[in-house]
Amino acid sequence: MTSRITIRHLASLSDADQAQLADVLVSCVDGGASVGFMAPFDQEDAIAFWHTLAPEITAGQRMLLVAEDDRGICGTVQLVLNLPANQPHRADLTKMLVHRRARRRGVGAALLQAAEATARECGRTLLVLDAVTSGDASRLYERHGWRRVGSVPEFALFPDGRTCSTTYYYRDLTDPTPMGAGAARRGSRYARIERERRFLVTTLPDSVDPENYVRLRDRFIPGVFLRLRRIERPDGTELLTKLGQKTLDPHAPSDPRRRQMTTCYFDPGSAGVLSSLDGPSSAKRRHTIRVSGRQWVIDVWEEPVSAAGLILAEVECDSDAELEAVEIPAWVKREVTGESQYSGWTLAGGGRLSTTD
Repeated sequence: MTSRITIRHLASLSDADQAQLADVLVSCVDGGASVGFMAPFDQEDAIAFWHTLAPEITAGQRMLLVAEDDRGICGTVQLVLNLPANQPHRADLTKMLVHRRARRRGVGAALLQAAEATARECGRTLLVLDAVTSGDASRLYERHGWRRVGSVPEFALFPDGRTCSTTYYYRDLTDPTPMGAGAARRGSRYARIERERRFLVTTLPDSVDPENYVRLRDRFIPGVFLRLRRIERPDGTELLTKLGQKTLDPHAPSDPRRRQMTTCYFDPGSAGVLSSLDGPSSAKRRHTIRVSGRQWVIDVWEEPVSAAGLILAEVECDSDAELEAVEIPAWVKREVTGESQYSGWTLAGGGRLSTTD
């Protein structure tokens, strides 16, 4: 029976992670993939490659996603966020690798959709990549709505020394049809279990640049527990709008740290009808910071007036064990996970909400 594929983000690389990622890379190079390496290529070479990326991954400059089956890591993809200062809106998607044992199981598609969702969460609206012309990867990208820019002949070599051309693609994450013409929009709506802890903070940590943030404008729609969120730059330019609903995790309804999250994404300007609905609203500045290799978000509330100046920090993890073991930074005052007075709904003025947070 085919094992289930799961996707998760690695905020740091352990020796075991590097060994498994090396297996994936060696499998791809041995299979003839043009991914930057020449034959002969062995496990030691692959581990050295992953070792060089570890500092960027830990610093949050490069987001690393992995696909896992019952044998461990079987695929991976990266988002390079550390780009020039005049390109804060985009990221490079690179090193889409799937172990030969996991081919034809939808691993590449799952990694691609997860990478696009991660880019949105990081406030990126444009992704760029290159792939071997007419290869399996290029067909994957085209099926999922990536647009071909053009090809460069004899751009690189296959591991055996043959030349290959490359084709450049881009993906506009504000495009409302991510799957391409005629295809189902399977990537625009998804449900997942969110594992999160929330903390009260007195002042912004010294390491946070107060001018480096995105603004979140939320509207809470009564009766259906929906939240419409507009993410914008400090100057008010819209980056993304999404409609979300958090409900109790049916498998752990009494755990305030676990919620089932469903999200729909909209291109800028297309959520106007929803924006006109009545409901309490709020605005806050969102900063990001790395603590012990893990990303935290820190929200400074601006509206409503009753919440202005409040600072809350949140950290999200892929498993209950990771969430429990999170290292709490010294600048945290106390944990408020599960305290309804600190939920977005309550702070916006919608009153206490016991089934969502």
